[in-house]
Amino acid sequence: MPVRTGYLEAQARASTLTGVAVGLEAGLRLRGNLALFGAAQWTLRESYAGVGARLTFGL
Repeated sequence: MPVRTGYLEAQARASTLTGVAVGLEAGLRLRGNLALFGAAQWTLRESYAGVGARLTFGL
């Protein structure tokens, strides 16, 4: 049974260690237990971007 729902998560935070940080993650749930996503984060010191897959399982 296909689920195919998407999500978007945005974050803004401040820390005495890293300063201000902004993050964004967007994903698409292909099945009930499988999602593909892309994520990015920016700080004053560094930034990154990546893609991944999330597989959930359990009892």
